[in-house]
Amino acid sequence: MCQNKQLNPFSRIQHGLRVRDLFPMQLNKKCACGCGNGLVGRQRMWFSEDCKQKSYQEYLVILGDRDTIRHLLYSIDQGACRHCGLITDTWEADHILPVYKGGGACSIENFQTLCYDCHKQKTYLDSREAHNETISLHDPLKSFSRCLKDLGERTIFAVDTSTP
Repeated sequence: MCQNKQLNPFSRIQHGLRVRDLFPMQLNKKCACGCGNGLVGRQRMWFSEDCKQKSYQEYLVILGDRDTIRHLLYSIDQGACRHCGLITDTWEADHILPVYKGGGACSIENFQTLCYDCHKQKTYLDSREAHNETISLHDPLKSFSRCLKDLGERTIFAVDTSTP
């Protein structure tokens, strides 16, 4: 997607990103937004003002601009929590795919409106999942023992813990 800069999907904010990094000028005299319309006359990048505005909004969302993300989300959800339906002025903009899983540098489709309580609960569950994944990466024995605990009453094999 980005030709001059590498997007970092594991970061909420994309430092140093420019509009032309996401929407480079097309050599085939087509609109940089990707709509496929040809450029005529003095047009150099955008077919229309609408193409320019939509591209700039997409750029700001990918960049991580909080105000733009909140404005676009409000126009989609009108402040209603996608989990419980509560309508509130204190809603949170949540990454559906968390940033730690590669949900940064994303379009508005990866965001959802959540009320404070639902966002707090989702963030807690996401952080527990991230913590468990970190444990399994750094300590295979703990991960293995957690898997055994998850098996509950079913015994797969017995481990002799006595010392010789």
